[in-house]
Amino acid sequence: MAQRMLNVQGLHAYYGKSHILQGVDMHVGEGEIVTLLGRNGVGRSTMAKTILGMVKATGSVCFRGQEMLGRRTFEIARLGIGYVPENRDIFPTLTVRQNLLLGEKRSRRQGKPRWTLAQMYDMFPRLQEREDTAAGVLSGGEQQMLTLCRTLMGDPDLILIDEPTEGLAPKVVALVGEYLQALKERGISVLLVEQKLAIALDISQRVYVMGHGNIVFEGTPAELKDNAQVRKEWLEV
Repeated sequence: MAQRMLNVQGLHAYYGKSHILQGVDMHVGEGEIVTLLGRNGVGRSTMAKTILGMVKATGSVCFRGQEMLGRRTFEIARLGIGYVPENRDIFPTLTVRQNLLLGEKRSRRQGKPRWTLAQMYDMFPRLQEREDTAAGVLSGGEQQMLTLCRTLMGDPDLILIDEPTEGLAPKVVALVGEYLQALKERGISVLLVEQKLAIALDISQRVYVMGHGNIVFEGTPAELKDNAQVRKEWLEV
């Protein structure tokens, strides 16, 4: 079993008086891809934001043995957690290259940074073709590539990715899946927040299903595929 990089216990999160997360327990191991599935509105995106310190919460969120609750978002990011939001949050008037360089930071390790601009272009040649183009005129798939790469330029050990395939063509969805597998091979852990079952079954080592602010299933993709009751009750629309 992979050593736990992220360990969440008894996590409760609130928007004002609304109690969104209601005692969530989950973990992500070193070099592991874990997918958090569930219907819209059950608290999946809130989970990612709570880990990043963006939502009022109680309980415990430990990253590499350090408690994250109570820390500010930029402090959590500096410790090695990256975040790719659902709305992508690019800088539309800046070029592709400028967006990527804004994500760059000095590595927390000795020696060279783990990721460079050249490596981003090697992974996604389309971004190099568009490097002098304003990010706001990119296609949805290109913007998703850009956001993922900009997050990588921050040299994270764990990336939280919220709905990366939303609104993308099937070919681009497949490309995102390949990208995430490449991250795993480089030793980066991924918590993927998704609604689409297919990508979760294809690339994850483990899967959680969330319903009504709590975890209702934990297991391997094969176990979820064989559990028709869970899929029908908590995933199928």
